[in-house]
Amino acid sequence: MMDMASLQGATVGSFGIGKPFMCNGANFAYSKRLFNELKGFDGNSNIASGDDVFLLQKAVLQNPKKVGYNKSAEGIVITKPVNSWIKLLHQRVRWAAKANAYQIIFGEDLAFAVFSGNLAIVVSAFLVSFHYMNWEYLAILFLIKLVPDFFLLAQANSYLNRQFFFPVFAAAVYPFFTVLIALMTSTGTYKWKGRRFKM
Repeated sequence: MMDMASLQGATVGSFGIGKPFMCNGANFAYSKRLFNELKGFDGNSNIASGDDVFLLQKAVLQNPKKVGYNKSAEGIVITKPVNSWIKLLHQRVRWAAKANAYQIIFGEDLAFAVFSGNLAIVVSAFLVSFHYMNWEYLAILFLIKLVPDFFLLAQANSYLNRQFFFPVFAAAVYPFFTVLIALMTSTGTYKWKGRRFKM
């Protein structure tokens, strides 16, 4: 749940700084006229998901003043999460697979920065395990990531009207999960709606 809150926080934040690149189809509205002007979902039919994101990015590139974020609490949509770790992994791989097709560079840069930070922690953890690095350096890296994550999640949970608690253990495991997703995105396959897709 914290993972989804962080995505919502990043989405709201990107609109806040005037660089929107991400949205969620569960809570996404557009006019038929705009849809036709943008030629709908043309151009990304070879990608298994991301119709909402790619349509948003088309709109931003054509006329950013027509794009906005509805921050009203009444507009929050609650959906059910996937019900297994395997499904979660495949879902995240599917989401990550579309990042290379982003039309907005800021989205690609942010994805790369997040991955780089997580990879640094994973590599450092292995170096510490084999005594090639002092654990203090790993602790510093972890804190550098932990502090902005804390504030992002606090803001996101406040907006979502949810009680906030910061899961430190999950924060420690998450970099390994993220790197695994990146590796699967570049070399593996994933399942979605009973079908298997190749990267």
